[in-house]
Amino acid sequence: DEKGGRVGFIKIIRDKTREEEILDSKREFLDVAAHQLRTPINGMSWAFEALEREIQDPNLKSISLEGKNLTARALKIIDDLLNAARIEGGKFGYKFKKINVVKLVREMVGEAKPIVEGSGMKLTFMPPSNDIVIEGDEERLKMALGNIIDNALKYNTENGSINVHIEQVQSQPFVKISVEDTGIGIKEGELKNLFKKFTRGEKASQAEPNGSGLGLYIARNIIKNHGGDIEVESREGRGTSVSFTLPTDPNLVPRRETAYEAE
Repeated sequence: DEKGGRVGFIKIIRDKTREEEILDSKREFLDVAAHQLRTPINGMSWAFEALEREIQDPNLKSISLEGKNLTARALKIIDDLLNAARIEGGKFGYKFKKINVVKLVREMVGEAKPIVEGSGMKLTFMPPSNDIVIEGDEERLKMALGNIIDNALKYNTENGSINVHIEQVQSQPFVKISVEDTGIGIKEGELKNLFKKFTRGEKASQAEPNGSGLGLYIARNIIKNHGGDIEVESREGRGTSVSFTLPTDPNLVPRRETAYEAE
């Protein structure tokens, strides 16, 4: 009223049942379709692998190798779709335990090194002098870091390099892991959308047309569900740095799984 007193209120109720049913139906479709696709594509992958071993003709061997690589790429996209659907449904699943994050990163770098160096690039790792123990899901963290290193490889330049750093954040209960590359970089205007589903930079789409656009979305959700944060810095034509933090204090790890959408 004129004196600032409350004389009434409006309560608005929106029934979201229909929208939730549509979302559940979409997730269920993705889950079923992806599972159905995995079986025949796995079979194709084994067939190409067998052909590559048996065939002697160089041209046919090259074709079978390309077929094997394409099926591996298709399986990666299917896995990304499945993981994204599970994240949206809050059913990704985390199994937390105490892990040595320095050891985890070292193992991931060791697995990636032959692939990176086989592509004519250099991969270096700068670990801290001491071990750092956190509470986390080892499999999920490896997935997140693997997606980031995979991007650094795919969108790098000829004879480029990838540097992985891990350090304790000064005066804070967090550890910071960074992956820096000398790749094609990302336009400044595209950075804010990188963590959205199915979003890729223009140059990335040109360099690798077959990506799913889900790698960073999945990585961000994994990091957020560990109580950390992730950011990207990039200069077009000069390279990209992806950094994420993880809490060293178990009390900062969320106890409830959440699906995080990019702001």
